[in-house]
Amino acid sequence: FCVATLSGNANVIKYNTPTVNITTPNATVCQGVTSSLNFSFTPIPSIAQPINMNWFNGSSNVNLAVTSNPTVVTPVNAGTFYSNLITDAFGCTSTVSDTVEILALPIPSATLTLLSNDSICAGSFATMQIAVSGSTGPWSIRYQRPLGPDTTVSFAVSPYVFQVNKAGIYNLVQAKDDGNGCIGTISGTATIVVNPQPTAIVTGGGTSCAGTSVPVTVTLTGTSPWSLIYQDNSPNNVVVSNQVANP
Repeated sequence: FCVATLSGNANVIKYNTPTVNITTPNATVCQGVTSSLNFSFTPIPSIAQPINMNWFNGSSNVNLAVTSNPTVVTPVNAGTFYSNLITDAFGCTSTVSDTVEILALPIPSATLTLLSNDSICAGSFATMQIAVSGSTGPWSIRYQRPLGPDTTVSFAVSPYVFQVNKAGIYNLVQAKDDGNGCIGTISGTATIVVNPQPTAIVTGGGTSCAGTSVPVTVTLTGTSPWSLIYQDNSPNNVVVSNQVANP
């Protein structure tokens, strides 16, 4: 039989299949607040850089070139995120399905409105309300008043109706859902004008002969025009409307 001669050799290198884990735990954030995702890879990208990862970003599949471990993706909005397929520089691929969910908590939206006339007499009250929507409550609403520190009111049923008697500007400062701790949006303002109570001071009078008269003066305070009701010893009261002159 014939004996052949042999020559040559070949090296075969086996690379580990790449894997990825989303190390960010499931979480909740207030609506409108962004978060971040941490992706951890094995083997650690080195000579096999870059790793290319296809992942679902909450709305669509996108590709991400990875050159560090871990890799942080930020900002991300609330949603469900998962990795689909990773490929390293050697062409090794792995289908993966690691999922994390970031849940958006509802935030309150508070509006201040005036229910009554914005011009009141001294000693009277104007009526306002704070209406809240967007979350289930209960809520703590802080509002600014003309005098003194801000006022915080807490309630579980919307709207919250209250009365004020100080002149000036009222507006909301903060709306918080006490159930989930989220700070929401605010709107609305009201300006209250307090008018002083009018007064009437009667002076003059005296004695007179039959058939003659003596002057009587009524001095008014407040803002014209006025309406007056007075009695002059006749059976009926005397009504004066739209009085502009003073006295």
